[in-house]
Amino acid sequence: MQESSIVKAYPAGYKEFEIGFALGLIDAPGGAPTYYQVTNKDSIPFVEKSDSSWWSSLSTSTTNAIGDVSNFLEPAENVLYELLFGVWSHPDQIDFKISIPAATELYGVKNSQTGRLNNQTSPLYAPTATIHCWGTSLIPNITLEHNGTSSFDANEGFIKFAVSGHKYELAAMDEPPAVSHLINLLSISE
Repeated sequence: MQESSIVKAYPAGYKEFEIGFALGLIDAPGGAPTYYQVTNKDSIPFVEKSDSSWWSSLSTSTTNAIGDVSNFLEPAENVLYELLFGVWSHPDQIDFKISIPAATELYGVKNSQTGRLNNQTSPLYAPTATIHCWGTSLIPNITLEHNGTSSFDANEGFIKFAVSGHKYELAAMDEPPAVSHLINLLSISE
């Protein structure tokens, strides 16, 4: 079984896997990986999402939880989504906070200085952030945060995010493989 990722023009932290590859998934802080083998692979086309309700109620120094990945993809048991996440907002003052599960922020566990994704850190058409969605339990939740001082409402402003990537169906392995790719489901690669 060939155990190297396909080399393509992906940002750091994103790897494309083929059927037969072994993956070790870490889903708890300090936890040992659980091993799976890729049994099926599908491409996720470029999916854009935008809704005026996200910003019509987003005044200065406020947040708005806009849902999670299951609002536009359909997570299932033993399915891993590996997604490139890009954002765009105008005027550029909206930060996207991604957490998994919803109460635990990525870029550090419940850290008040949590990193944000915005137009500069992960642009819509050149995303740099990789997020994972595992089964129906570890699903990224998205919150918008308005840190600007000017108005941002239905008449002025626009917010959009997009994902693309791969969906992998996985089967549990009885024993740890000799070689595998480890994926920490509790972090974002950037």
